Amino acid sequence: MSTDLLTLDLIAQNPTLVTQTIHLNKTTGSEKKRTRRFATYPSYDLQCAQTYYNEINQNETLQMVAITENGKIIALFKFNFHLVEFDIKRYRKYAKRLGKKRIIAWAGVLIDNEQAIRFYEKNNFQISREKYIAEDGYECYDGILQLS
Repeated sequence: MSTDLLTLDLIAQNPTLVTQTIHLNKTTGSEKKRTRRFATYPSYDLQCAQTYYNEINQNETLQMVAITENGKIIALFKFNFHLVEFDIKRYRKYAKRLGKKRIIAWAGVLIDNEQAIRFYEKNNFQISREKYIAEDGYECYDGILQLS
């Protein structure tokens, strides 16, 4: 009996399973305005997905595309194997060692993305309420984490 279920055992037997394009179909874009609004890329179509995966180091990440039964791409997923829980502490340590006084999330959050603003503030970033127009035309705020 054949199955399309991807298991850890199958990945262990054939690691290239998680770096191959398994299934991509051309779609018309995101189904929800809110999702589209906070998205990183301009569309969720085949060209966008291919661009996304070509931009990242495929040997250090697990990449997946979530596709509905009717072929619509609903999510692009990248998991970096090198990121672990203590990374923010590690980044602070490196920045301090290099004599840096702050970490800046430049154009880090859309001005109306309250959930992201709360996330940054919870992690001790001070969100500048001065608007910045990002390259994609969206209004953003910077986040600043003081290290000293």
